[in-house]
Amino acid sequence: MLLNKLKDKILFFLDGWFFHYGIAKQLHQKYDCEIAAIVDVEDKTKQFFKNQSMVPFKNTWYLTDNVSIKNEYDSKFLEEIEKKYNIDLWKIAYSDREFRKFNKFHKFTDDEILSILEQECRFFSNILDKFKPNFLATFIPITHHNFLLHQMCKNSGVIPLTLATVKLWKRMMISKTPLEFDSITLPQNHKFDNLDNSNLEKYLYDNDPFKQMTIKKKMNFKDNKFQRYFSIMKFFLGARTKVYEKRYSNTGRTKSAVFKNKIGNFYNKKQRLSYINKNLETNVPSEVPFVYYPLHYEPERVLLIDAPYY
Repeated sequence: MLLNKLKDKILFFLDGWFFHYGIAKQLHQKYDCEIAAIVDVEDKTKQFFKNQSMVPFKNTWYLTDNVSIKNEYDSKFLEEIEKKYNIDLWKIAYSDREFRKFNKFHKFTDDEILSILEQECRFFSNILDKFKPNFLATFIPITHHNFLLHQMCKNSGVIPLTLATVKLWKRMMISKTPLEFDSITLPQNHKFDNLDNSNLEKYLYDNDPFKQMTIKKKMNFKDNKFQRYFSIMKFFLGARTKVYEKRYSNTGRTKSAVFKNKIGNFYNKKQRLSYINKNLETNVPSEVPFVYYPLHYEPERVLLIDAPYY
């Protein structure tokens, strides 16, 4: 795949997980290529990327420096972007959890949403025109701006290397389209391992990610609990940074608003649990046929980006 005479150019989308930062470091050590990065992090982490020297990024761009809430937008430019990259901007905006009913702190107007989209489109388009990457390395898109970049790359000839978790412990997949296998051609003499159902079921059970995550959480419960309370105290006692205030998803998230929302969630949870215990059936007769239809948790990527109208 990477056989061009010129060096391949790989654009990384980096966030606070540092997952792709580690991949960029390893890849650059093993393969002669040019790498650049779009960084989407808060102030403290931003300073790390500005001072780091382990990964020789040719260029580094910071998303929060280029996007903020405004009330003006260029509709003609947005139309040109839709045609150039064959994308539906309103559909992408509709799939974002911060623009939808799930946001308890701010109701975005159409003008605000379109202004954010315009700034992001200009930002991403300028990077693609300047750096001209062959590949985009990113995690499975969750936010609308990550998905927007993914679609702009995919529809302009830049191959997305989309990393996603799978239903097996310590396994991940990389593909052009999130959670879909790229078409592959197996050699004619390729033979699959002969596994019967019992071996397959045992393999799936032993590699169940939810089972392993439960064990890991039990081992680190005290540490995780301390970190949770520490983060809460830091949020309410610390000062808001410029990047925090500028990020569109933090609009309206004042300390008092967050505190009020948390208290409301606590009482709502108590009331709903009380209703469930008083009114729902807990003993289902084993001899009676029934259909179990669970409701999906929201907000969730598969009901937003993957299926925005459903």
